[in-house]
Amino acid sequence: MVVVVDQFRPDQFERLAAGSGGFARLSKGGFVFSRARHTHTPLETCPGHAALSTGLLPARSGITGNEWWDHDRAAGRSCSDDPLFGKGPAQFLEYTLSDAIRAREPESRAVCVTLKDRAAVALCGRSPHAAVWYDKNAGTLATSPYYGALPAWAKTDPVAADPDGFRFSTASDALLAETAKRALKSLRLGLGQATDVLAVSFSAPDYVGHRYGPDSEEVARHHDALDTVLAGLLDALDRHGAPYRLVLTSDHGIGPSPVNAAGRAAGARMLPKAALARAAEDALAARFPLAAGEGPWVLAVESTNLALNRLLAKSKGLPLQALRQEAARGLGKLPGLAAAYPAQDLADGLFAGRPYAEVLANSWHPARGGDVLFALAELYEIDWADGYAAQHGQPHASDQRVPLVFYGAGIEPGRSDREVAIVDVAPTLARLLGFDFPDRPQGAPLSELLK
Repeated sequence: MVVVVDQFRPDQFERLAAGSGGFARLSKGGFVFSRARHTHTPLETCPGHAALSTGLLPARSGITGNEWWDHDRAAGRSCSDDPLFGKGPAQFLEYTLSDAIRAREPESRAVCVTLKDRAAVALCGRSPHAAVWYDKNAGTLATSPYYGALPAWAKTDPVAADPDGFRFSTASDALLAETAKRALKSLRLGLGQATDVLAVSFSAPDYVGHRYGPDSEEVARHHDALDTVLAGLLDALDRHGAPYRLVLTSDHGIGPSPVNAAGRAAGARMLPKAALARAAEDALAARFPLAAGEGPWVLAVESTNLALNRLLAKSKGLPLQALRQEAARGLGKLPGLAAAYPAQDLADGLFAGRPYAEVLANSWHPARGGDVLFALAELYEIDWADGYAAQHGQPHASDQRVPLVFYGAGIEPGRSDREVAIVDVAPTLARLLGFDFPDRPQGAPLSELLK
């Protein structure tokens, strides 16, 4: 089983682990990696879940963000977009671990239950038995035609009031846990000869953290309630009677927020998205002037990359590389920037050893990446003008560091302070099941669990 707590830092886990609920049970009875981190950018839901499920970084999986700029259609593209079915795995270039298990064991079932469609798609991939998420418009759980009809065990009455606000509630965590329990019982997961996969991603902590900041009382109370929900889910797994292994982790952490006292004391700041676009646009316009009605040069700003108007550059006979270099120079002069690199130069290794160069290169895909990759200075996050108090996405320790716990059958309790990566999880689980995955891993099996 895989349990993901969206937007969850190690310090938040350790606070709960000192208690007596579900997190304490996993900490005391499982193997804890205290220095686990994601090694890609941006630190967002879809890339984080994809790194966990595929054992690959965005440069291989193709999941370069929750969204990226699609130059072919001159519009944004969501990681869960499916041209035929609306939502599905069409954007994934590689297989997930559950796909590999089902290919090896045709009788295997994989079930993913989440609030966010992108989390379900990223966890379960191409061939699950069921992928289920919350539809805030309908106020019920939903799926995509790609995955077939909504299973009976996932059908519930609509949320009576404020379906959108339900995503921020502890009731949404309870709904996901109860749905997972119903799937467990209805499908008799783990009671057959094949390896079954059950994945639950609790997304509400991310919404609450964005709204109130990670060091708020609201987040602490939400985590406390989730602790009880998790304890109930673990009890249900025990009663079910099938031997199981469980992995607990997160898709990303989050930086300190200037709305929280701790964040203000640390010097947390927000850099407006518009300032990033303006710095690059001004630099480009100064060197490559635009006629009336032309432009802009900058088409999109994502968490750690910026997309330029390639069609305009082609129509004016301007080399794209020159625009990339000029935009990077302009962006790099902005206060709050730690690094800005032309994408192709970065991929070619011209900036090897420079700040954030490796992690940004890990995250660039030529068909889906931006034209300039950048990282904000420590304690800075992007202000998306969405009214949220806190953001994440940058390649900083606060955003990268997440809990990682293995628990269950064959897992001896213990703790390691060795630096490990979340892309190590899928190869480790595969090795515990007796095979190597993926064929050219970017992660490595964790030796502490393979003795």
